[in-house]
Amino acid sequence: MSTRPQPPIPPEGEGLPVAPGHPIPPIDIRAVFTALDLYRSLGRLEKATEVLEAKVARQEHDLNGLGKVAHTASMLGKIAVVVTAPVAATIIYAVLVFIYHAVERLLK
Repeated sequence: MSTRPQPPIPPEGEGLPVAPGHPIPPIDIRAVFTALDLYRSLGRLEKATEVLEAKVARQEHDLNGLGKVAHTASMLGKIAVVVTAPVAATIIYAVLVFIYHAVERLLK
C-alpha cells in the first residue's frame, strides 16, 4: 500500500498552496466562502420570490371571487328589499284593518 506524501502545513498567516510556491491567502478563501454564501442566499431569495408571486396571484384570484360574491349578495339584498317591502306593507295594512274592526266591535 503506497501512501502519497502530504503537502507541508503552511506556517501561521499563510494560505494553502495552490501551486508550488503560490499559496492562497486566507482573505481570498474568506472572499470565496462569502461569494458562495451570497450565491446560496440569492438562490433562496429567488425561490422565496417565486413562492410569494404564486401566493399573490392566488390571493388576487380569491379576492376577485369574493368581490363577485359581495356584488351578488348586494344585488340579492336589493331584490329582497324590493320584494319584501310591498309584502310587509300589505301584512301591516291587513293587521291594522283587523285591529280597526276588532276595536270597532268592542266599541259598539
